[in-house]
Amino acid sequence: MDAEFNGKRVFIKNDEGKYLTRTSIHGGISFTDNKNLAYTYDYTEDRVADQLEQVKQQYGKTWTPEIRPSKTNA
Repeated sequence: MDAEFNGKRVFIKNDEGKYLTRTSIHGGISFTDNKNLAYTYDYTEDRVADQLEQVKQQYGKTWTPEIRPSKTNA
C-alpha cells in the first residue's frame, strides 16, 4: 500500500468517507464532506502511514489516504 502513496499528496478519510480538515486552534479535529476544505498531507514527509496506524491502535478507527489529483502532486 505504501508504494502507491509514497511521494504523493494525500487527503485522509475517516471510516464514514469524510475528509480530515485542519485541526482547530483548540486542538480538536473535524471532518467534512467537502474535499476543498480537506487538509492535504505529504504521505512520506508527514508519516501518514504511521499516523493512520496509531489512530487504528488507539481508537479502533480505520482512516485511509486518498491521493490528491495529480496536478498538485508534481
